[in-house]
Amino acid sequence: RGTLGAITLSFCVYVSFLILWAAVGEREYLTMEHGQLDELIYPSVKAAQIGIVLSSLGQALQCVVVAPRLLASIAADGMLRPMRSLARLTGGEPKLALGATYLVGAMCVLIGSLNAVAPLLSMCFLTCYSMMNLNCCLLGLLKDPHWRPRFRYFHWAVGLVGFVLCTSIMFVIDWRYALGAWLLTLLVLALVVRTNAQTDWGSALVGLRFQLAMRSLTGIDIKAHLDENWRPQLLLLYHLREEESHGSRRGSSAAAGWGEAEPPAEPSSSSLGDLVRGDVGHTHERMFSVAAQLRHGSGLVIAA
Repeated sequence: RGTLGAITLSFCVYVSFLILWAAVGEREYLTMEHGQLDELIYPSVKAAQIGIVLSSLGQALQCVVVAPRLLASIAADGMLRPMRSLARLTGGEPKLALGATYLVGAMCVLIGSLNAVAPLLSMCFLTCYSMMNLNCCLLGLLKDPHWRPRFRYFHWAVGLVGFVLCTSIMFVIDWRYALGAWLLTLLVLALVVRTNAQTDWGSALVGLRFQLAMRSLTGIDIKAHLDENWRPQLLLLYHLREEESHGSRRGSSAAAGWGEAEPPAEPSSSSLGDLVRGDVGHTHERMFSVAAQLRHGSGLVIAA
C-alpha cells in the first residue's frame, strides 16, 4: 500500500504541475526550449545550477557505490559467463566490478553532450522496466508455480500493458537507440539460454519449459495404441524353482548315463500369484509368455 500510495501521489503532483503551467502560461512561454523556470528561481539561476551540480554528484556517488555490488551479484549468479571474473571480491569489496562501472560511466561522460547521453540512459531504464513487465506477464499467463505475487489484484494483462508502453516510449524517443537496446537484450538472452545455469529464482524461461512439458504430457492420448512407435526394452531375470533345478540336474545326469530324467512338474495356478507377490524362488515360465507378447513391439528382451 505504501508503494502504490507514493507512486499515486508523485503522479498527481507532476501532472498538477503540467496542468497549472498550461492554465497560466502563454504558448510562446510553454514552447521555449529552456528558461521557463528562470523567473521562479530564488535567489538566482547560478545558485540553482550549483545545487543541481551538487545533487547530480551525490546521485552519481550513490550509483558508484551501489552499481558495483549489483554487477558483482549478477556475475556471481553464473548466468553470463563472460562476467564471472567481476564476481571476485578483494578485501570484501567488488573492486573489479567497481572498475568496470567506472569505465562505463567515464565513456558516457566523454560523450560530452547531455542530450546524447539522456536517450541512452532512458533506453537502459525502459529496457529494464519492459523486461520486468514481460517477465511478470509470462509468469502470470503461464501460471508458473514459482510465481506467487503478493498483490492480490495482479493480472498478467497489467504486465503486458506495461511492456507495450515501455517499448513504445523507447521507439518514440529514438528508434536507433531502441533497436540497439533490443539487439543487446536479445544477445544477453541468447547467452543466458546457452549457459543454461541453474538458479533459485523464478524465470519466464523456466515457466515456458514447464508449460511445454505439461502440455506435451497432458496431450498424449492414452487410449491410442501406437504399436509402430512402441519399442519395449526388457531385462527378464528368471529364477529357477528348487524342483526345476533338481530336474535339470537329473536331466543332465541321465544324459551322462546315470538314469532317466523325470519330467518337470506342471505349473500350478498359484505360480502367477507367487510371481506377483514377489516370493523368492517362485518365478514362472509365464514370464516368458508375457515377454514374448511384449516382443511383438519389436523391442529387445534379454533373459538371464
